Amino acid sequence: METNTPHEIAFQLFMDEKFDELKSFLTPFLKDSEAWAQVLMGYCYQGGNGVEADRSIARHYFELAANQHDPQGQLLFGHMLLVEGELRQGRHLLENAYEAGYPAAANYIAQSYFSESVDPSSEAYGEGIIWLQRAAEGGVLDAMHQLGWVIGERGDDESLAEALNWYEKAAELGSENSAQNAGLAYANGRGTDVDYEKARHYYAIAAEAGLTNALHNLGVLYCEGKGGD
Repeated sequence: METNTPHEIAFQLFMDEKFDELKSFLTPFLKDSEAWAQVLMGYCYQGGNGVEADRSIARHYFELAANQHDPQGQLLFGHMLLVEGELRQGRHLLENAYEAGYPAAANYIAQSYFSESVDPSSEAYGEGIIWLQRAAEGGVLDAMHQLGWVIGERGDDESLAEALNWYEKAAELGSENSAQNAGLAYANGRGTDVDYEKARHYYAIAAEAGLTNALHNLGVLYCEGKGGD
């Protein structure tokens, strides 16, 4: 018979929104300084789940977990530090979280460098691109889409093809904005041959998510009989 771990039980209580029961369940684990319990309680205070939202208390719990070298605690506390302007310490914690298997940390680091400079010739921007690439390769949708856009801005055929590759990967994982851009690429032959059937496919993904431009573009293809009946 399968037995759920305390972590799994607590997470299920969180997902079921049984917050009073969750707080009681977490109490002994918090007293024992269990990092996973500190992270989950921090989530509760961050989002106001069963308690009054309080960023400072959430920060306290995330810091406790990070100080125990818990990668999720490092991810959350590191991100908070970036927001507060503590770039050196925040990036250090996020690098640890990335190395521990949290690709979202790479995206947070990338955005912190882009906030320093949007000049492609700057050192900060170059660092941002390195971390953005790592986040995209780790499957972070926002990073995949942004990397496609950055590469596509170069404008040459090779770059447009590489951008389309990222848009397609992100679109198939659920990014409606990447789906819209992939549809545009196939409809206009940017980085690829014109392929209205594929344009329909990607416009449909974006349209189903409610993007008005995709709804319009898909309607035009249907009206003109491009890519199908």
